[in-house]
Amino acid sequence: MIFDLKTLKEVIQKNVVEPMDHRFLNYEVPPFDKIVPTAENVAAEIWKRLEPQLKGERARLKNVPAVRN
Repeated sequence: MIFDLKTLKEVIQKNVVEPMDHRFLNYEVPPFDKIVPTAENVAAEIWKRLEPQLKGERARLKNVPAVRN
């Protein structure tokens, strides 16, 4: 195993889901109080929040996948 999925889930929950889920991004979630929360800006912010948490591990963040319907 390259990375413990339970740990990954905890990192995502703490750094992305808890601060962003069911929030009005424009008012409640920095930096979106200063920049427009487009899909590209949200993906970039998620990257900024996750990438430092995974440094030093054997795995590394490759991309933030887009959700497709």
